[in-house]
Amino acid sequence: MLPNRLGSLVTVSLGLLAALRNHIRAHAAFIAGSYVGLLGAFVGVVSVPSRRIPQLAVHQPLIFLGVVAVIGASAAVLVATLTRHREAAPATANA
Repeated sequence: MLPNRLGSLVTVSLGLLAALRNHIRAHAAFIAGSYVGLLGAFVGVVSVPSRRIPQLAVHQPLIFLGVVAVIGASAAVLVATLTRHREAAPATANA
C-alpha cells in the first residue's frame, strides 16, 4: 500500500511543480499517470469480494446506492461549477 501512496505523492508533486514551471506536457503526463494509478487502485479494491465496498453493495444495497448517488451528484456539481467558472473567465493573451 505504501508504494502506491508514495507513487501518487511523487507524481502529483512533480505534476504541480511542472505546472508551476509552465511545462504543460510534463504536467499533463504526471497527472494522467496519477489518475491511471488511482483507477488501478479502485479496480483492485472493487474487484476483491472480501473488501468493504463489494460487501456493502451486497449486504446493504440501499446505503451503497445512496453513497454512489451522493458522490455522483457532488461530481456533477463540481464539474458544472468549474465549467461555468471557465466560461466566465476572460480570455488572456500571452504576451
